[in-house]
Amino acid sequence: MKKIFNLMIVMMALVIVSSRGFAAMPDISAGKTDFDITKGLYILTDKVKVVLEDSRVITSEKAVVGIKNQKVWANGDVSMDYDGLKFRSDKIFVRGFDKTAEAVGNLQFNTKTGLKITATYGTFNWGTKEADFYGSVKVNGAKDIKKNVNYAHVKYNVVEDKITLVENAADISVQYQLTETDPTEK
Repeated sequence: MKKIFNLMIVMMALVIVSSRGFAAMPDISAGKTDFDITKGLYILTDKVKVVLEDSRVITSEKAVVGIKNQKVWANGDVSMDYDGLKFRSDKIFVRGFDKTAEAVGNLQFNTKTGLKITATYGTFNWGTKEADFYGSVKVNGAKDIKKNVNYAHVKYNVVEDKITLVENAADISVQYQLTETDPTEK
């Protein structure tokens, strides 16, 4: 009976992981790692590091990683590095299959060319190579953009290393939050 139970657990884990293939399995390390087999979630705490297949590296104090849907929710001194781009924020939500990320709270974005953007909320799309920043956005290191001025929205194109849109601050008191919350917080 115990062998059948163990076989069923292994089979369930394979079904959860194999729906998108083993190649997409992230490299995960943390001080404490738990796995919820029923939801296909890793719950990670203490010196968390998640490396996704396209070399996106996420570090944080806590993270939840969905194996089947390749989603990562991280919070607590979060950083995400990818190809010379660095995001720092309080929380981040990554959709691995969509190649998108959202960051909220004390967002700092740095490029390899020295451009620095701070904001309340931001998104990045690896497919389009564009980043959008919202809420009390400040830009340093860009031509034709005033330093230390609050903007409502700034769009940055990674390929061109260029700010492509600037919208003046209308209401910077808007409260931003991630579009999808950590499933362990529900």
